Amino acid sequence: MKTLSKLFRSFTYAFEGLRYSYATQLNMRIHMLAAVLVSVLTLFLPLSVAEILFVTAAVCAVIICELANTALETVVDMISQEPHPLAKIAKDIAAAAVMVSAFFAVIIGAVIFLPYLINLFTAGSWHELGITFPSLIAALMMLSLAASACVNAGSRGHNIDTGKLATRQEMMTLTYAIIDMSALNAEERELVEHAMRVRERAYVPYSHFKVGSAVRAADGQLYGGCNIENAAYGSTNCAERSALFHAVSRGAEVGSFRMLAVVGETEDPISPCGACRQVMAELCSPEMPVILASTNGRVVRTTIAELLPGAFTQRALHSSTSERSNS
Repeated sequence: MKTLSKLFRSFTYAFEGLRYSYATQLNMRIHMLAAVLVSVLTLFLPLSVAEILFVTAAVCAVIICELANTALETVVDMISQEPHPLAKIAKDIAAAAVMVSAFFAVIIGAVIFLPYLINLFTAGSWHELGITFPSLIAALMMLSLAASACVNAGSRGHNIDTGKLATRQEMMTLTYAIIDMSALNAEERELVEHAMRVRERAYVPYSHFKVGSAVRAADGQLYGGCNIENAAYGSTNCAERSALFHAVSRGAEVGSFRMLAVVGETEDPISPCGACRQVMAELCSPEMPVILASTNGRVVRTTIAELLPGAFTQRALHSSTSERSNS
């Protein structure tokens, strides 16, 4: 009984995955609609067994590739919450696999269905239409697959997508609400606008995702930085770090910065990656204001401490050194 129960659960999980893909991916809904149309044609046209198998294989290949693409996108989003050139490449390759399978399906459909349809409408050979056992089995399989994807897909997909959004959007952890840029004071707006201008100089030949940042030193001087990518992806530098390194190299005192802003072309205000948060925690005071912004004018006010609570700082190193000296 345990084996049967485990087998049943595995099928349940598989159908959950099918429904999730249908609910969240427009392409999957298009593929399922095409599968329904193909199943009707397969059911009534006088196809040979070989033709039925080819058509069924083409439909399944497209759906399998789309499922794999959805799974890969979900995993990439989970482990790479910030845009990354390698993440983009992985998604592009998966999308290419779907495209190739779709081309294959279109070729199969054109080669098999078009002669029958042309003959049907030109010669009027309606008497040749009929249902055979192989066509019935294939059509039922494709229709069952489409029906399984549609059952409760709306509610399940909505719930899962909300969880996905909560995972990806770190704004959910901030105590401050998203506001419009017009609500910022003059000093804050100047900093964000400076970051926007610097953003245009970003070097992003791989991700094409431009980010700009600006930091205000104790004397009021503004220092900007943009993201600069590299063919060796690990050598890429983010805009926030570029701005802070620029400021320090020009003589700005570490720990005395008054404010930092970062801007990206995102729907909600952009959120710094973990490496940038650690550098910000090292070079800025915990209570320093940070403005996260999007090019569409949506912003969030936060602080260094809120972006990286429990940061590893000099105090931890000094404490460790002191303990070794006492021992």
